[in-house]
Amino acid sequence: MRLSDEQEKAINHINGPALVLAVPGAGKTTVLIHRTNNLIENHGVYPERILSITFSKASAIDMKNRFTNTFPDHSDSLVKFSTIHAFCYSLIKEYSFLNKIQYTLIEDTKNKLNKYNLLKQIYSEANNEYITEEKLDSLLNAIGYIKNMMITPDEYVKYNKVDISNFMDIYKKYEFFKRKNNLLDFDDMLTISLDVLTGNKYMLHKYRNKFDYYQLDEGQDTSKIQLAIINMLASPKNNIFIVADDDQSIYGFRGAYPKGLLNFTKEYKNGKLYYMEHNYRSTKNIVSICNNFIKTNKLRYNKEIITNNDFLEPIDIVRVKSMKDQYKFILEDLKKHDLANSCILYRNNLSAIG
Repeated sequence: MRLSDEQEKAINHINGPALVLAVPGAGKTTVLIHRTNNLIENHGVYPERILSITFSKASAIDMKNRFTNTFPDHSDSLVKFSTIHAFCYSLIKEYSFLNKIQYTLIEDTKNKLNKYNLLKQIYSEANNEYITEEKLDSLLNAIGYIKNMMITPDEYVKYNKVDISNFMDIYKKYEFFKRKNNLLDFDDMLTISLDVLTGNKYMLHKYRNKFDYYQLDEGQDTSKIQLAIINMLASPKNNIFIVADDDQSIYGFRGAYPKGLLNFTKEYKNGKLYYMEHNYRSTKNIVSICNNFIKTNKLRYNKEIITNNDFLEPIDIVRVKSMKDQYKFILEDLKKHDLANSCILYRNNLSAIG
């Protein structure tokens, strides 16, 4: 595979902290898997000493598959591709085994005891009414935001509009019940892992010495506590390699922390910045509008999206007056297109309800 000069520079970064700022369609995963191979083939790094972390389980599986398909000689490689939650869960399982603590994960809706049913019950007791799906979603986001941004519930209430009656009471009862019964949700995996690494020298030493190189994909979607965990583990070698696009951060409502990217060179004085500005996926129509739109945001790295692809179909920007008009437009427009080649993107499952 032919790599660009931009990609080659990033791939050949070996030691010390690096942040790769990659525009959409620039080949972020390509860089990560080729750098992984470079570490193994050309720098004698043992595969099991490399940890690549990405945003979702699907992304981790895709990255692993792309690595083994691109480099079949490493099909049996011990390179670890994981989500931060899966990594933290394995750490907690080891810690709980050593300390004879039996934790139970409450994320599976198939089980009667899950975080959704638990919060519904606590909300009902606090407010004498059933919670709506919209408010449940809002409640979960608020709890997740507090944990991921490493703030207190009081700080959250002070600086955010809270539409949940008796929020503080609900939050405290939810946390108390989990602690009392050794229950975990996804956010607890992060907070407990950080507590373990901070307070247990044996676990910190063991996990710091487990990997020599840390690679982080989709860095713009990483939360403050996730970055804190990764930075702690990577220290003192600081062989941390982050691929991200601060312009693509859309999960701030649940704790994504793009400011961590903007502070990268403050956190790491010797940190290297690499730019990947060539988009290989989109047409000039799309790239031109994206450039003009995103530059209205001033809190960002100054980068330009470039493409050698031709102009194709023009971009339509549609303005509607209401949600009902939006649904009507989408339905009418879909009738004009092949449904097998059409898709609708939305932020969360609740947005699909109409």
